[in-house]
Amino acid sequence: MQIKIDKNKEVTGRLPFEPFAQFNDLCIGHITDVYVNEAEYKPEGKHEFAGRTILQLSISLQQYKLDANEKDRFKTIKFTPPTHVDANGVPREESKIITVYTQMWDKIKHLHDQFITNENYKPMDAIPEFNGSTLDERIAEFNKFFEVVVKDFKVGKDGTNPIYKPNQNLAMIMIASGDKKNYLDIPAFVGKGIFDLAKFKAGKIDTYLRIPVGQTTKLGVNATIATGGLGTNNAMSDLPEELRGLVN
Repeated sequence: MQIKIDKNKEVTGRLPFEPFAQFNDLCIGHITDVYVNEAEYKPEGKHEFAGRTILQLSISLQQYKLDANEKDRFKTIKFTPPTHVDANGVPREESKIITVYTQMWDKIKHLHDQFITNENYKPMDAIPEFNGSTLDERIAEFNKFFEVVVKDFKVGKDGTNPIYKPNQNLAMIMIASGDKKNYLDIPAFVGKGIFDLAKFKAGKIDTYLRIPVGQTTKLGVNATIATGGLGTNNAMSDLPEELRGLVN
């Protein structure tokens, strides 16, 4: 028997974002990358993507530091093509499907809009129109859509550089999520806003963002160190439905 382990592999999970109590319990960080990545779903189960490998849109952020000696913290916001059936294989109502599509687009567009005052800002080319009737057609549509969204963030008016500036901090609302409230994530609905360019004045943050009434940033008793806000020890029921069934 031969055992070979990659000596360079990461052996600890990355620390997740934490809210800043002194800044209205908001999270603060800057975009480090926008990209698509493959997500492989387990072949068993009733998930619509079971046995398939699909593309996700990922937006990686690094947390703002009050002290340069603080440990790095990260968050990855992921967008997955919406499913047309629920986790039990039951077809969703058309109105609910439209809501999920709309929620996804609203969050992407809202984040992109935060950089409208940057010199290199360029309006989005991505068009949120989806006509695929079969699963294969819908997956193909989203593959193309996500690729355009990546370009919308990473290639601005100058044709080379991103619309966001290096280390340009955003204030953002992240709330305790999952059935056990054991990880932080952005809310499902944009509402009055979940992102805002971070502006500091006299040691305070100048923003209209507030944690929604009835929501909290305090994690439950089963909170776990997580990569991008999703704990490796979480039960699958604690994950957003779109991410259940993933192999990794």
